[in-house]
Amino acid sequence: MIEVQEHGELGAPAPRVWGLVADFGGFVEMLVASRNGEVTTHGSGVGMTRTVDVDGERLVERLDEVDEERWRTRYSMIVTGPLPIADYQATITLNPLRHDRCRLDWAGSFVPDGATEDDAAAAVRAVYVEGIALMRQRFGG
Repeated sequence: MIEVQEHGELGAPAPRVWGLVADFGGFVEMLVASRNGEVTTHGSGVGMTRTVDVDGERLVERLDEVDEERWRTRYSMIVTGPLPIADYQATITLNPLRHDRCRLDWAGSFVPDGATEDDAAAAVRAVYVEGIALMRQRFGG
């Protein structure tokens, strides 16, 4: 198993950012909007899935946990699309820093599939870095 982690400080309190992170479909819509991506959700709450179509590729992810007290979501990828990985699980956690700031921690584990460990880690890290950058655009950094 390979693990990748990225962190970013956001210029908004955790409860405000949580509104987007906890929205399983809305969070990823923000990530793919710049590439004319489309997100479709099926079901609601833990167990729901989101299908992400972007750049001619499809990913399917399942919401595995929502912990509102800890501002944490956990999800897994059922269909990995263009990512050279398998057995992917990730956690997004918000950590309050002050009344007006929080840190977003995004961590995932997976097995490389059709790529070296370094290339697989770089592909996942690129998603996290882009996602955190978009969150900073939205909430300040």
